[in-house]
Amino acid sequence: MLAALQIVLMYAGTVVPSWKLALTAMAGVINAAVLIECGVGSSVICFAAVSVLSALILPQKSLAFLYILFFGYYPLLKSAVERIRKRALEWSVKLVVFNLACALCMTALRFGFVSDISLPDIALVVLWLGLNVVFVIYDIGLTQLIGLYIQRIHKIIK
Repeated sequence: MLAALQIVLMYAGTVVPSWKLALTAMAGVINAAVLIECGVGSSVICFAAVSVLSALILPQKSLAFLYILFFGYYPLLKSAVERIRKRALEWSVKLVVFNLACALCMTALRFGFVSDISLPDIALVVLWLGLNVVFVIYDIGLTQLIGLYIQRIHKIIK
């Protein structure tokens, strides 16, 4: 059911283009709920199923690309990395993974795999720095959402 909800959210992003990124991020947040309620195995299976289905079903493959490249697996990675309990190392791992995902995305943009957008090098640097700031805000917000989910919903379900 939660995999289907993720697909519906991403499909809604094709209908409302200005919400494309937000709805894809929300789909990833749902995978955090799967992780909390059902464990790592179910979350991995859900991520894999949504990845394949979104690549097959969605008319805009860029949403599937974003989900597969970052938003789908990030709650799993976040859960694993935050067990390290050393803030500097946690953030270093998170930022390295995010920047690798950005590098893949930028490479796809540069070679026209995702769209025909062509950006000058300075714009890519500014975009990259801005994306890192947005990522930190996203991670902090995701932590807050997960905490809220555990306090309000998870306790009721259990």
